[in-house]
Amino acid sequence: MEYQFKSYSQGNKNKIIYVYCGVVLVVIWIAFMYWSIILGHRTVMFEWFPQWTISITFAAIVSVIGGVWSILRRPLKHAFKNVLQSGFMALVFIVPAFDVLTYLLTNKTIRYQTEYEITSPGPSTSRFSRCDHGIWIKETYTGRWKLLCISNPKSKTKENTGMVWVTTKTGPIGAYIVDYQFSPLNI
Repeated sequence: MEYQFKSYSQGNKNKIIYVYCGVVLVVIWIAFMYWSIILGHRTVMFEWFPQWTISITFAAIVSVIGGVWSILRRPLKHAFKNVLQSGFMALVFIVPAFDVLTYLLTNKTIRYQTEYEITSPGPSTSRFSRCDHGIWIKETYTGRWKLLCISNPKSKTKENTGMVWVTTKTGPIGAYIVDYQFSPLNI
């Protein structure tokens, strides 16, 4: 009676390396998504910037490439499923990239005084919670309003001037709000 022992040959080691590489890539992607969500709270893009047009075009091109690739490698019945999967994955990868690009492409810091409005409740901080109060700041570089969290509006608005001092980093596709103060800046 012969016994066959499990062999840990080169093939099994290659599979383990692929699994580790896949896990590392997923962890990097999750960290990127978390970073883009944090940056998205203070990022303001220009209204003319075609974020959704670029995203949908990129997803359509990747889905066509994924469909053609699947036709070459698998039976034709799997092609539609692979078109949808590759298009969805491309959309998931490209949408958060715009907030990160806006942050990374900033090259100049500007300070200005702008109007604001305090609202209650504020913006959502997670899926199930919101800030107690929010502050709408008019970002003058892009000309758009941005809603940020504020903890205690009564302590911050002692002067009640209706104006706030904002520090913003600007770039070619938008701006990143660094800080806002209700008193004049100490330069």
